Amino acid sequence: MKQLLRLMSLSAFIATFSNIAMADSMEFGLSGDMVEAVYQIDFGTSYNTQFNYLHTDQDGNKSNTIGAGLFASGVSGRFTTNLGGQLYWMEGSRNSTRSHGLALGGSVEFAITEAFSVGSSLLYSPDIINGGYFESYYDFDVRASFQVMKHASLFVAYRNTEASNGSRDDYDIYKGGELGFKFAL
Repeated sequence: MKQLLRLMSLSAFIATFSNIAMADSMEFGLSGDMVEAVYQIDFGTSYNTQFNYLHTDQDGNKSNTIGAGLFASGVSGRFTTNLGGQLYWMEGSRNSTRSHGLALGGSVEFAITEAFSVGSSLLYSPDIINGGYFESYYDFDVRASFQVMKHASLFVAYRNTEASNGSRDDYDIYKGGELGFKFAL
């Protein structure tokens, strides 16, 4: 586990301070029960790397999740897609729960107009590539985004993030609405 965290920290440091990598976007989302920060770096038009941090405090259950992912990306007409995976580590307050693994999935966004789009994303980690207290992990969201300036947009989203132990116990990391903004650099 410590090696995974060291690798993710080193990757974030190199990407942040590298002369050849430039952040494409920074995103911040929040509600009364959660806050999230996402830093995305595009490598050309075909790949991107995402680093994220999610803190939640819902129904007395606090959790912190960090992730680092690599995604193949593409644009086809008014659709933008990402497909890949994300290494993640989650620690929750209930029974000192911890989980880590590789979540696979992606996202799709449809531009209704130049300024308004809708999209969804899903990451899932089954038992075979998941470790720690939980057997599976998933993160799903659906969102609507409106571009308010050339390099800034606002979004409203519904998010459901959960870790599960099969028949023993589920841990709702976050389930609810989210309001946020995204800066394209």
